[in-house]
Amino acid sequence: MAYILSVLRVICSFQPTDVTLVVDGQKYRLQKVWLIAIANIPNFGGGMLICPGAVPNDGVAEICVVSNVNRWQLLRAFPLIFTGSHVKHPGVRFFRGQHIQLDSQTPLFVQADGEVIAHTPFTVEMVPGCQTVCG
Repeated sequence: MAYILSVLRVICSFQPTDVTLVVDGQKYRLQKVWLIAIANIPNFGGGMLICPGAVPNDGVAEICVVSNVNRWQLLRAFPLIFTGSHVKHPGVRFFRGQHIQLDSQTPLFVQADGEVIAHTPFTVEMVPGCQTVCG
């Protein structure tokens, strides 16, 4: 329930921002981004299947980006995350890679396991069996 309340609070107050995502050397300019989740496991707390294709020990991260949707569309799509059917939503894109760099027009907090650990820009380097995040 805490995750749902947190999502509702964010939907009301967060202003989407433009970001630059670089995955294994390929640069993507993404507009009006609400969320970027970089994961090596499919589930987040509360049973959210945010990155359904993530594999814990393959050394590759799955990256879920939610962008170009308004608050109402985001709120309506949120329940889809519990079944993984958000993967078909037009506002959701996925990337996979080992070396991920993220920068944003507006500084964004970076969380790991629910704790703020850095802010953009930041880099994630995936290695089979371990994971390092550098601010």
